[in-house]
Order: sequence, then structure tokens, then C-alpha cells
Amino acid sequence: MRPTEHEAYLASLEAIGDPHRVTVERLLSSAEKTTEVWLEPWGDRILLAPGSHYDLVARGLWGDAGRRSPEDVLTVEWDGGALKVWAATYTESLRIFQGGVLVWEWEGRLTPIP
Repeated sequence: MRPTEHEAYLASLEAIGDPHRVTVERLLSSAEKTTEVWLEPWGDRILLAPGSHYDLVARGLWGDAGRRSPEDVLTVEWDGGALKVWAATYTESLRIFQGGVLVWEWEGRLTPIP
């Protein structure tokens, strides 16, 4: 059986011995209605259908001054009406998969907000 895009991406990171901190979070919806998911600091919005899920894979270096811990790559917040996914300023990539298929991606450097 052929691996999904999600499985292939994780395997490629493992194969090259990626020195970055890799954080994988699963957003699962048990709501009866579609949930908005805001991706910050980009301001992008994706929709999470009832009974579905997204797998988020974030990469970022950590350990320098101002970086508290490797767990700080992603923060997920529920504000009562939508989910907000915040990437830390040292996040270098974020990929979102649904059913193993890549549906959103970003790679680069975030500019810290003063």
C-alpha cells in the first residue's frame, strides 16, 4: 500500500535526520457544525467539517534565547466560536493534511511582532 502524503513527509524528515523540532497536532471535530480554523500569524482560514480532522506538522528550531521549550512550536486556542492555531516566531514550516492529503502549507521565516 502506498503511503499518504502525510506519512511520506514524516518519513522523509526521519530519513534525513532533520535537526528541527517537529510537532504534530491533530485537530478533531466532534461539533455538529463546520468549525473555522484560523492560522496565525498568516490570517488564513480553513474549515473543519463535522467528524473530520486535520493533522498539523510544524517544524522549528529551538533552544536559543527567547525560545522557552520545544513544545512551544504551535499553540491551539479555542475562542468559543473558532479554533486558532498560532505558530511560534521560530516556526520554519507548517503543513496541514486532511485524510493524508496536503491541504495547506507554508515554509519560510516568521517576522517577530514587537
